Amino acid sequence: MKKFANLVLQYRFPLLAGIILLTIFFGYQLTKLKIDADILNYLPQDDPVVVQFREIGEKFGGNSLAIIAMETQDVFNPRTLARIDTITSELQTFPEINQVLSVTDILDIKKIPDGIEVGKLIPQGDIPQDPNELNNLREYALSKDMYRGNLVSADGRIALIVARISEDASKTEVAEKMKTIVKSTEGDETVYYAGIPFQMVFLTDIITGDLARLVPFVALLVLLVLYLSFHSLRGVFLPFGTVLISTIWTLGVMSLLGFDLTIASAAIPVLLIAVGSAYGIHLISRYRENSKLELTNRDCVIESTASIALPIIMAGLTTLAGFLAFSISYLTMIKEFGVFSSVGIFLTMILSLLLIPVLLSLLPARKQRLNTKGRHVTWVSRVMDLMADQIVAREKLILAGGILLLIAAVIAVPRLHREVNMVEYFKHDSEIRRAEDMMEARFGGSIPVQILVKGDIKDPLVLKQMYSLEKYLRTLPDVNNPQSVADLIAELNEQMNGRHTIPDTRNKVANLWVFIDGNKVMDQLVADNDTLALIQAKIGTVKSHKVIAVVDSINQYLAIAVPDELFRVQMTGLTDSLRTQVQSHRLAQVAKMIVFDAKHYGLGGLDSNQVVSVLRTVESPQVQHFTSEQINVINREIAAYFQSDAADLVIDSEPVVEKVLSALKLLYKNSMPRETDVESVLRQHVPQFMYADDPEAIDYAAPALTSLIVERRQQAIVNNLTDKILEFPVDIPATEYTNLRRDIHGDLWILVQNYTGLPGNQATFRNISTLPVDSGVTLTSLQAGMPIIFKNLDANILKSQVFSLAVAYILVFILLSFRFRSLTGGLISLAPITATILFNFILMAILDIPLDAVTVLIGSVAIGIGIDYTIHFLTRFQKEFQGDKSPQEALHTTLHTSGRAILINAASVMMGFLVLVFGNIVPMQRFGYLIAVTMVISALGAITLLPALIMVTKARFVGDFDRVAKRFRYRLNGLKTIRGRGVSR
Repeated sequence: MKKFANLVLQYRFPLLAGIILLTIFFGYQLTKLKIDADILNYLPQDDPVVVQFREIGEKFGGNSLAIIAMETQDVFNPRTLARIDTITSELQTFPEINQVLSVTDILDIKKIPDGIEVGKLIPQGDIPQDPNELNNLREYALSKDMYRGNLVSADGRIALIVARISEDASKTEVAEKMKTIVKSTEGDETVYYAGIPFQMVFLTDIITGDLARLVPFVALLVLLVLYLSFHSLRGVFLPFGTVLISTIWTLGVMSLLGFDLTIASAAIPVLLIAVGSAYGIHLISRYRENSKLELTNRDCVIESTASIALPIIMAGLTTLAGFLAFSISYLTMIKEFGVFSSVGIFLTMILSLLLIPVLLSLLPARKQRLNTKGRHVTWVSRVMDLMADQIVAREKLILAGGILLLIAAVIAVPRLHREVNMVEYFKHDSEIRRAEDMMEARFGGSIPVQILVKGDIKDPLVLKQMYSLEKYLRTLPDVNNPQSVADLIAELNEQMNGRHTIPDTRNKVANLWVFIDGNKVMDQLVADNDTLALIQAKIGTVKSHKVIAVVDSINQYLAIAVPDELFRVQMTGLTDSLRTQVQSHRLAQVAKMIVFDAKHYGLGGLDSNQVVSVLRTVESPQVQHFTSEQINVINREIAAYFQSDAADLVIDSEPVVEKVLSALKLLYKNSMPRETDVESVLRQHVPQFMYADDPEAIDYAAPALTSLIVERRQQAIVNNLTDKILEFPVDIPATEYTNLRRDIHGDLWILVQNYTGLPGNQATFRNISTLPVDSGVTLTSLQAGMPIIFKNLDANILKSQVFSLAVAYILVFILLSFRFRSLTGGLISLAPITATILFNFILMAILDIPLDAVTVLIGSVAIGIGIDYTIHFLTRFQKEFQGDKSPQEALHTTLHTSGRAILINAASVMMGFLVLVFGNIVPMQRFGYLIAVTMVISALGAITLLPALIMVTKARFVGDFDRVAKRFRYRLNGLKTIRGRGVSR
């Protein structure tokens, strides 16, 4: 290493010039460095769930929802509605925004006398001014599931404006422009900004602000620690200048290679300033030690550099190993953090061995302040003397403490939990966190749950599966407001036909679909020529274990309850035996949906078996029976039909009508009439002269009347069953009771429809060839959205923790075994850092700190940085012990020299990382104080646990204990010391 030191000084001026030029070059690159706050970019872009999430965004107009919330006493006032309308209109002009939804621009489906009307809840630019109109609008909007809890809070105090941003747009730029639009409008409403785009904006601001505050702060603290440790300007500015230059180089390299700062890599400047000073500290410490010798300044620099270069290189390599272990991480941002931290550490190590010797050689030598015994006197020296004596006297007690720490870790580690939700990164009192908490409390959250359905979306069998799946989603804790095109069809069917369910034929669906076809809301519901559909919901929690439970529940339901093949079966074409079997299947499906509905409205006690027992009465006289009022209603409708100008068969004779009504009543009173029976009644009781001009009138009238009678009879059956189901105790608010009755009524309508669907496996089991199958349909359903991404992230965080620690341990073990030429030496060297990691896990368990995308770094960082203390201690102790000193003397000297530098180093690193506590990203705060603690523990472990372990085991890799014991007349079975200043016996 002396040759290396000589070369450095020989070319010191070219080296100095090169360093200055490179610093200027990389400093210029910093002007191009950007911040990437897009959470999706932190994930591996080839992960199937990430690819799928982005593809869904491209097909359905974007996954990124930027949400503006307006809160006031009552949003249904002209001023607030006008402000919402203005903002909505402005946002709709943005080419990067595919869709904007608000109460002033949202689809509305209303029943009108002649049918239904599909329009807007509030036509743009037509804000009601009359108090009565506003009150009616408020009551109407809050009565509809489509708006309540989706665009307006249940109490009417908060209204949302939801913008769907294109996948290829810059989310942060669009979100910033949206904030500008909102601020340009007048109003005293409280405004919230929620959703991933606004999270990105706030995250960018936080990273920028933290860098501006924390980097100068950590620099001042490190400077203070260095000054208190060395009491000289060179002891302060040489180590600090080195890390400052290496930090500029590292960030410059990032910018040059096109990498942006993330929430993890934003900590690199703090890390390098805190950690990188270690190499300079040890070199300056060795230089100060050698300055006591009768050497010229040049020789002192060469001797110091030559003697400390190998430990510095080894420390640098082990630190690189710790950080490079992150290259196997699932998260892209962690990989980048590991790679560029390694680059920074490497540059700091190289610059410490080049720049500091060059500058020391240009400065005059500094005299040491010595006491009468020739020793450099500081409070650190006194502490080290006392510590050396205590270690030798209580070596076994120290090891016992290490064993107790291991036992405590075994107890504490199982209590650790993981957390991956990015919302947890923000402080509870931060603007974005308040917005997300509001969204969770009032609107069921802002994190999207998505289920992609592939198939013929216009087929009623597919729509029914989607609708049933939505009912299941509503029963899951923390899942809110599921919506899809199936909801719109059910809503249209209710307004048109009085039943909130999916029709059973394709023609009926098509008749409803035409009302919404081409509406912009359909762009986020169906795609690819109506072969793809999206069920969207929101999850109202940021707790990872709850999110994962939801993901697992949905996946299990999709695997078990949603078939991939369905067969359409016509009930009227079945034999009695087959009809009973198919109806049993249909009963079970309807019962399941009713239980889902009951659970959604808080009636969890309703049992599926109870419901099935009620449904089995569908064929009983009590259920089939028409009441007198129902009979009168259907008679009036039939009579009106005969007297209508649009009737296929006009009967203007009241006696004839009465005869027909009496005959028909016998048909439909106790059973479902057939078309042939109705036709027979008409031919029997309607005089021929009444249809002589149109002989086919009865042929046309019979199907129309049959359809009317069948529908009214079906309605009677469903109403009667609904009443029987709701005989169970129901204690919910009136509005919810109305909705519950509507939903159950819609479920029960399925029982009387003529067409039903059977799963492919069920149809095969019943011998499909015997069934009148009209057609079959295939569909696939799979879960997407952020929750499943969070689940992947959670699973990979644990893997990352295990594998990164394993890789770091293995690499460090190999390096240390090579350095000390001993496998035992490699194992013993890992003891202090193992104790440190165990202590860290115990502390996390006690403080209930989760493993997340940032705290998972701590273990490998602790290995990479903390192992430096072990290397410096062992290198010096080995040198002193092999230089004919007793173990106590070697320990005293090591602690006075390397031990002192270790404490200075640990204090510098600790203070540096503690600065992160003053940042605004919660996991980085935890990362800061946990790393600070691990630095203290690893330093203490290196100067206490490590020497105690060496003394007890008499590890031969540090020297020949037998030879030393014989020379100093120590007993072979151990070392005994007298308390006080080291006199050995």
